[in-house]
Amino acid sequence: MRRYRWDIVRSMAWKNNQPANHYVADDYLLKVDLSTSWDWKINISEVAVNKTKVPSTGTAPPSLISGALYQGSTNDPRIYMYGGTTSWWNTTSPTFQAPQTKEYSLWSYDTQSKVWGQHDISDAAPWRPSVGATTEAPELGLTFWYGGEMDSGSSTETQFFGNQVKVFLEGMVVYNTSSQVAVNISTQPADQGQPRTRGSMQYIPGIGEKGILVYMGGTYRPANEIDNNVAVNYLDMSELDIFDVASLFKKPSNTSTAWHHQKATGDVPLPRGQFCAVTASAPDNSSHNIYIYGGWNEHTYTYFDDVYVLSLPSFTWTMLYGEGSGPRFGHTCHLVGNRQMLTVGGVSTLDVKCECLAVTDL
Repeated sequence: MRRYRWDIVRSMAWKNNQPANHYVADDYLLKVDLSTSWDWKINISEVAVNKTKVPSTGTAPPSLISGALYQGSTNDPRIYMYGGTTSWWNTTSPTFQAPQTKEYSLWSYDTQSKVWGQHDISDAAPWRPSVGATTEAPELGLTFWYGGEMDSGSSTETQFFGNQVKVFLEGMVVYNTSSQVAVNISTQPADQGQPRTRGSMQYIPGIGEKGILVYMGGTYRPANEIDNNVAVNYLDMSELDIFDVASLFKKPSNTSTAWHHQKATGDVPLPRGQFCAVTASAPDNSSHNIYIYGGWNEHTYTYFDDVYVLSLPSFTWTMLYGEGSGPRFGHTCHLVGNRQMLTVGGVSTLDVKCECLAVTDL
């Protein structure tokens, strides 16, 4: 692989511990150095970074799945861990952590001082969400989390839900890593009171004054509806929602008119959730390509091993790679060198968890 200048840091929530369906929590971050050449098959050098207690509170960051990891602004040495839910796979493991209180859904890790921090943003985001659509605009110092759900692993207050209950959450949480202020933006103009989860969202720079967000895919159901775990309503992948980021900077802010619906055409992917996406833009921002990989449809039990690209400004889907033999969902994607997509972790089927890396040329 070619040489690159940055690291990928990810939070490990659980790993396979040999016996079938036996998983234990990992209490560290894994850091992969991309500043030197490596071959993903033979010589990836992963460094485990231990989670330590916050000096001011004596509280250790939780081990969670289906959350988000943000890099923050370009001059901020911290990374941010937001959301996620507690895994109930193996409560007898010595590393198992019961769900924590809902107040601290946002944590930070200073990559220079090696110190963890916790942040109370419960006024804007009263519940810890999981499997929402996430993206960020580092040059603006903004992170975004759209929708998501809470379940029995979300907090001490939701443990009574049981293993099969999900509650979908409304709104989009926007966090300013510079001012450390969070706001909750209404998504009603986009989802019409049908909150979404397990979709994907990408920040596109150079469109409008501050760029746009493009939301796609995932599932939906009525707000605050407590039902079983079966997600039957999947958003058509030709139905996109666009958010004008500049609306956040206007006084008074009018984010209710910042949402716009957009129809996509071409080789439209089948409906899915928990797929990953990256965006590669032309040097002059005249065009942008959003690449998606994998995902699954819980209703049809279809697992995907394919790659599609959504081209902007035409909003046209093109299939680049058809069905392969190694499906993946619940993973993350990372753009490397504006020419390769690095995928991390995920699940290949409901019974097989994948703790692995894969590289795709774009």
